Amino acid sequence: MGGPEYRGRGLSETGMAAVLRYALSEVAPVVSLYVNDYNTAARAAYRRVGFREVGAFMSVLF
Repeated sequence: MGGPEYRGRGLSETGMAAVLRYALSEVAPVVSLYVNDYNTAARAAYRRVGFREVGAFMSVLF
């Protein structure tokens, strides 16, 4: 079920918003996530369900 043809339709946002509401009311006072800065589609979806950017991290590889 699902696949590339379903991407970009906002189908995940309803479920993600419900999980976020539940987590904030029943589990923890804060919910956070990490997403790569180049993943603009995911970042936009997270903003639409209520996430906001509060910091940035850099991966250091050596």
